[in-house]
Amino acid sequence: MTRNKNSGYFVRTKSGKLGRTFSDQMPINGKIRVYEVTETKTVDLGQGNNFEIPVKWNQAGSLCDPKSLTVLGLID
Repeated sequence: MTRNKNSGYFVRTKSGKLGRTFSDQMPINGKIRVYEVTETKTVDLGQGNNFEIPVKWNQAGSLCDPKSLTVLGLID
């Protein structure tokens, strides 16, 4: 099975910001790069329910301790 070069995790940082990681990037001094969400798209699911989808990410990643991140989902 080949891994998509864009695969990673959708995460929330300890400060509450949403971001993503890339699985193919190596840790730096035990920390991983998290690219924060800069733009979302709102999708109307009907009956007053909305869902926000991240569509743009920061170009520069911030180094974060993996233990301080909450994994929200997998990006494949």
